[in-house]
Amino acid sequence: MNLNANDLLILHKIVTRTVDEGPYYSSYLEDNNIDIQKSIDKLIDKKILVKDNTLEINLNKIKNTKLSELLKNAGLKVAGNKNELVSRIIDNIDNIKASNEVFELPLVYTATEKGNQLLHETKYIPHFENNDISLPLAHKIAKNYISSSSEDKVIAIYNYEIKRLYELNPYNYDLQRTYEALGNYYFRQKSDSENAILYYHLSYSININETFEDLKSSSYFYYDLEGNFEKDRLKRKLTSYSYYEMLEIYNQLIFIDELSNERIHNLFVEDISNYYPLEEELSRNLIDYLIAIIKKENENEKLAFSNILEYIYEKGIIDKKEVEEHFNYMYSLEYSEDDEEEDEVTFKTSLNKLIDKNLDVEVEIDIDTGELFLFLGENDVKALTEEEYEN
Repeated sequence: MNLNANDLLILHKIVTRTVDEGPYYSSYLEDNNIDIQKSIDKLIDKKILVKDNTLEINLNKIKNTKLSELLKNAGLKVAGNKNELVSRIIDNIDNIKASNEVFELPLVYTATEKGNQLLHETKYIPHFENNDISLPLAHKIAKNYISSSSEDKVIAIYNYEIKRLYELNPYNYDLQRTYEALGNYYFRQKSDSENAILYYHLSYSININETFEDLKSSSYFYYDLEGNFEKDRLKRKLTSYSYYEMLEIYNQLIFIDELSNERIHNLFVEDISNYYPLEEELSRNLIDYLIAIIKKENENEKLAFSNILEYIYEKGIIDKKEVEEHFNYMYSLEYSEDDEEEDEVTFKTSLNKLIDKNLDVEVEIDIDTGELFLFLGENDVKALTEEEYEN
């Protein structure tokens, strides 16, 4: 009865909580229909978890107001922080029990020595509860592919998956998301901007490659119905909301560290040079564009974006012939529909008139609906229409 990733997640979520409380709410556990009680029973059976009502443990689960009430009933001092209240109760426990008719301590899920060791070894588990790297995959990587002595298993798991994805396809979308997730971990959890910016830069370089490949293969998507290039669409791709944290670090580099555009560009090139090729002209214009946005320098922003567009046109990244052919095709469809509408001419006549003229009328009946359709020959239609117009 081995423990799986879900069992370990429940262990992390339930330890030190009362039996009545149960584990914290988890969308992951709910969405995957995990049997929480089954996992708890497994943890208890393997002597990793116990239900404990030891005084020192349980008093810390009682609210301060209740602790003060217990002390007050025993005629003891009620002032102080939680640690002081707990210590006072422990020191006077016999008096407390005698002075309080109801003195029940809640059962608390408590890790055994074995459990505490397991909690330490699997500190990475809660991080992957809702992550691009799934919890079961992260656990598998941790068990089989990284060193048990890794200083930070979260980082080790990310790096293993990055290497695997990079070997499959250096421009893989999942790889872009994994770069970004590791950057977020460094930035939010480790307060390590230097490593965070490295992985944000790598993620951004995939985004740029994807954007330019999109421009090559589907240039017409960047044009409106009037045939005008939609600049805002390209701008949104270059400054995706996914890179909010990257731009936050740029704020630090620009306004606090006072780095020049040149220095920031060099950092960008240094970060990606071992992973991806990127032309210096383009990368310099991209960095100038991002910095101008952060500094709110409208003229420099326009200039940098204009340089990016010029690069796109000069390198033939946008296939103007494809764009023209697409819009010519769209126009031809539009005109064809108009022509069809103009050709649809009708006139009214009566069934009696058709009978009187002894016309050869074909009849078609829809078996399912019973609808009746009449068909006339071309000459008969012509004769009838001429007569209608004469009348």
